[in-house]
Amino acid sequence: AARADILISKIPFRPNYANRSGERKKTANLLSYRINSVPTNEDATQSAREIFGNDVVSYPKPEGLLQYLIRSISHGDDLILDFFAGSGTTASALWRQNIADSCARRFILVQLPEAISVRGHVHGAAAAQLCERLGVPANLAELTKEWLRRSGTKIGRDAPLLTADFGFRVFKLAASNIRAWSTDPGDLQQALIEQVDSLMEGRTGQDVLFEVLIKLGFELGVPIESRSVAGATVCSVADGALFTCLERKLTRDQTRQIAVEIASWMRRLVTAGRDGYSTAVFCDCAFSDDDEKLNVAIALDQAGIANVKYV
Repeated sequence: AARADILISKIPFRPNYANRSGERKKTANLLSYRINSVPTNEDATQSAREIFGNDVVSYPKPEGLLQYLIRSISHGDDLILDFFAGSGTTASALWRQNIADSCARRFILVQLPEAISVRGHVHGAAAAQLCERLGVPANLAELTKEWLRRSGTKIGRDAPLLTADFGFRVFKLAASNIRAWSTDPGDLQQALIEQVDSLMEGRTGQDVLFEVLIKLGFELGVPIESRSVAGATVCSVADGALFTCLERKLTRDQTRQIAVEIASWMRRLVTAGRDGYSTAVFCDCAFSDDDEKLNVAIALDQAGIANVKYV
């Protein structure tokens, strides 16, 4: 908070603004008048038309203004948080500013899946039609994601010689993927049977992976490399800081091949300069017995991965 106060205090404040006709006046509506040649709401509306090909969003934020603010209060790899993402212009403004000053700022956008209302909204029908063409639910969060996809493509076209990353990941808040143990089970026998597979039904390996990342203290934007080994998906997170195989069922032959691949993968990373400390995570229900788990742990320990966990 102290740092933010210091940075904000450095933003130049000029109380007089000029509208498009050049008239000088004082106003509290900063978005309707130019501030140091920063774009206005009119420019934002035109930019949204270029992105979507139609008036799909109402009152979008001026991308140039957000870029101006981001430049004024952040630098390096600062994290920008927008709790009301709307069309998603905060992200595209951040991408453009990163290109401009060679920084590596990151963003977190939060947007509720608010249903798009056709009645009483000027652009509601066009927005709903766009979602229908895309085959996605008609809500504001889907428009946010589509804006990021299209604006990232457009920024890439505008600067074809750059190798900037315009990717993003989408997460939804949900209950844990790991089945909780009831402290007062009505049917103890059934409760024990359910705990044989501790993962909730309908959850994918990727769902479990990101919960594991959170619980082990990794950022959700951390780089992840995945490989198919013996028909199973094996992931390396943060250049080998974590290895995962979150399949629910593995044969003995699969576990042997997976252990060999992870061990080999780790040795190559150590040779390339990795410090050697790593963790491996598996689904407990994937192994047929404890001997199988022990064999995998021994193989990984020989490669320098002594920390093996199970979910």
